[in-house]
Amino acid sequence: MAKATDRGNREKEKVLGLIRVAVERLRKSGIRVDRAILYGSFARGRMTEWSDIDVAIISPDYRPTDLKQRVKIGLICQDVDIRMESVVYRPKDFREGEPLAREIERTGIELHL
Repeated sequence: MAKATDRGNREKEKVLGLIRVAVERLRKSGIRVDRAILYGSFARGRMTEWSDIDVAIISPDYRPTDLKQRVKIGLICQDVDIRMESVVYRPKDFREGEPLAREIERTGIELHL
């Protein structure tokens, strides 16, 4: 019988692959992605069947006041997996580190893009 941690690691690798697909689709849509970071329950290894996939996208193209762009990013991510929830930052905003950004930086798993 496989250990729970083995299943958790396999699931985490699967999720990282889904995020890579989302990043590729974002790039194909014209949105540059500098960094992508998995955070939340999947990054901590405490996911359940009800867990969403929390991903931080850091993009120099992100315009926080552009509602259409925000919706586009969310739809691209959810098209890859309906559980995927994205939070998007401009590089400078992420570096300046509001509380969630600091938590993502501290506990997240960065994908090598």
